[in-house]
Amino acid sequence: MRFSVSTTAAAAAAGDLLVFPVFRIDDGPDLGSLLAGRQGAARRTLSKAVADSGFSGKAESMLPIHLPDVKAGWVLLIGLGSRDELGLQTLRKVAGRAAKKARAMEATKVLVQVPPRKAVGFDDLTFGRCWAEGSEMALGPSGGLKTDRKKSPVPRAWVLFTDAKRASALRRGCAEADAFMAGCLFARELVDLPPNILTPKDLA
Repeated sequence: MRFSVSTTAAAAAAGDLLVFPVFRIDDGPDLGSLLAGRQGAARRTLSKAVADSGFSGKAESMLPIHLPDVKAGWVLLIGLGSRDELGLQTLRKVAGRAAKKARAMEATKVLVQVPPRKAVGFDDLTFGRCWAEGSEMALGPSGGLKTDRKKSPVPRAWVLFTDAKRASALRRGCAEADAFMAGCLFARELVDLPPNILTPKDLA
């Protein structure tokens, strides 16, 4: 998986799926950023579709929705829960859920709209690292010798969208995650190997 950061508008970028993290406020989703710039019928249609679905912004809840004014076409709303409850592990789980859904939707290039820094509550390097770690851990190979079931290809290209002031820190976070996950996935591969293939002698 390859992570990059862009400072252009996510809605105008080419891709297969735009992931849009949403906070929960007052028992409902905070759609302020998503509704911004949309007027009249488009705004009402989007608000009604989300309301009718029952999507609340609860952590790890999801709602795929097709938006004609988004170049990627499909947008995946994914809940972050309330602002005061969002922690690093929750963010990893949310990223993992989004990654699995992206694979199920057969998306090969996934766009991610990074939430405002003040809303998240921790720095951009940490956000980038946690999002990349959660995605890679969710889609990393596991138990390959135990099943013949074929899975959809893993989305290879991931682009995080933000403003220019935050881009550098997000890139560093993704780079740190890449190094960390290389070790984690290698350890997972060793654990998955049966003892007749990976003997104690070989492991030592």
